[in-house]
Amino acid sequence: MTRFKIALIVLLLAPLSLLGLSCGNKKQSDAGVYKSTDGGETWEQKVKIDDKNDISGLSVNEVAIDPSDSNIVFVGTELNGIYKSTDGGDTWQQTALRAGNIYSLDINPNDSSVIYAAGSANDIGQIYKSSDGGNNWEEVYAETHDDTVVNDVVADWYDPRRVYAGTSNGALLKSKDSGRSWVAIRWFEEGESVNGIAVGYQDSRQLFVATSESLYQSSDGGKIVTDIKDKVESIGKASGIHDIVAHPEEKSRVYLIGEIGFLISYDWGQTWQKVNILANPEYHTVANIALDPKDAGKIYFTFDSNLYKTADGGANWSVKQFTTGKLRGLAVDPGDTSVLYTTVLSTQQQ
Repeated sequence: MTRFKIALIVLLLAPLSLLGLSCGNKKQSDAGVYKSTDGGETWEQKVKIDDKNDISGLSVNEVAIDPSDSNIVFVGTELNGIYKSTDGGDTWQQTALRAGNIYSLDINPNDSSVIYAAGSANDIGQIYKSSDGGNNWEEVYAETHDDTVVNDVVADWYDPRRVYAGTSNGALLKSKDSGRSWVAIRWFEEGESVNGIAVGYQDSRQLFVATSESLYQSSDGGKIVTDIKDKVESIGKASGIHDIVAHPEEKSRVYLIGEIGFLISYDWGQTWQKVNILANPEYHTVANIALDPKDAGKIYFTFDSNLYKTADGGANWSVKQFTTGKLRGLAVDPGDTSVLYTTVLSTQQQ
């Protein structure tokens, strides 16, 4: 494999007071949501509800941008459900889903009024659906056991009636009727958590499923799910995968990150290459990847309080160190790819 040359550019974020952050609330914390309008070079905290209230004290786990209107942004929080912005993050309103932990959000690219959310409430894994653009939500799935989480939910872009989800107790779920009913199409080994699902953009029946213990692939919508850890274990142990993402334009390309490191496949998982990065993945518990849909060379990922960026497919990386809590959600605006959002956990809840 080609050895990647890494240029370390450490850019420490200036103190929050120098970034022009909104300080309408004297008790404002440094968690919540951050936005960049210059491709991740500078960031501004975006947490305002009104002149007296904000979400700076909330742990925010996930962010999703409406593909049809980039002014509409959703975030999933720890304990406080889902918030929505209709002005590009300048202000936020809590939706009707006002409680629970939200770890995954998926907006239907063909009908952005349909949104799925996954997480837990009262220690029980749940999936929620909105059919009115995120204002109101209904529970469409609940686990039958305590101490469970639904870690990921993703709708099929080709046939949005098909929805996939993965749980912390090892279930790969599928709905064929837009979330009204669900079936566990695969149970993994005891203790094996489903951490991420990627749907192919060339053929939506093609899936990757990343778990805490291995990597799996399906070519038929989950009817047959094959363990493919042997394809990556020449590089390292295929366990502890945090995130897996398919590229929407380079349709044979898929990315994963976890304890094994940062890997790219250019042939839909047949072979993998390890990319040298400016972090040791063994010492990080959660990482998230975001891709520039218009430029395959631009890749972003988060580790702890750091955001990493490459503009040349992984040959060179820069790192932005946030003087905040740990980063979680990460999203690139598909309409204007110079705009990014990341979310931050409250230091009191990490």
